[in-house]
Amino acid sequence: MNPLLFVLVAIFKTQEYYAAPMRRILPLLLLLAMPGIGEELPELGKLRSDKFEERQKAEDQIVEWAKEDESGTRAELLFSKFMESSDPEEFHRLTKILVDVHLPHKMGSIQDGPGFIGINMSLQANLLLRPQFEEKRFPPQIADPSRGVYITAVIPNTPAERAGLKAEDVVVAIDGVSIAGENPPTRLKDIISKERPGAKILLSVERGDENLEIEVTLMNGKAVPVNPARGVEPRIDPEVVTRLLKEDYFRWLRNQRQERATR
Repeated sequence: MNPLLFVLVAIFKTQEYYAAPMRRILPLLLLLAMPGIGEELPELGKLRSDKFEERQKAEDQIVEWAKEDESGTRAELLFSKFMESSDPEEFHRLTKILVDVHLPHKMGSIQDGPGFIGINMSLQANLLLRPQFEEKRFPPQIADPSRGVYITAVIPNTPAERAGLKAEDVVVAIDGVSIAGENPPTRLKDIISKERPGAKILLSVERGDENLEIEVTLMNGKAVPVNPARGVEPRIDPEVVTRLLKEDYFRWLRNQRQERATR
């Protein structure tokens, strides 16, 4: 535990907390106790060392230090140092470090492309084909095709798979907004494609007798193969997803440096 947080806990357990002098300094103690605040940034000078072993060791230590803070505060401190860096070796090392510790906190704001969830939707099962449904040719989950999207398959290596969506689930709402109507699949596609990759959405899902709320973090639709062969399920290459994410992040870093240079 941060030593200052330990002190604060002790204060709360004593009558001294209620003393006026303590009330005046309490805000300062709280500020200093925040992750990354009041802590000394690891030595960055060794990233410029003439010895490769020292540079690598310093890089590994800084990454470990930043990952100890899940809030991203330490990663932001490193980003500020990156913005000020003028040494080529330090700049190169900080860039690698930021990919490890800063990029995960920026996924929802720096990616360029349409959002993608990773489900197959049966067009036949979601069209308003009343006679067929009355004859019970379709599963009972989609007895009313206008109320939601019936998932026929979940594509591997996609947000849908990671979030735990399953075939035969019925998606009835996104972020609390119903997608019921004449064409739920089109409504779902329109909503998701307008979201940025990395954005989080909350799906209301019916699974048998269960009503579930499932959070999904969207991926970049650019990673999805265009026009796969008929009847062939699209395959998502994780390496392509990672490459696109890093490209967007590097582009964002360059823009940040350029904006700073023109101020």
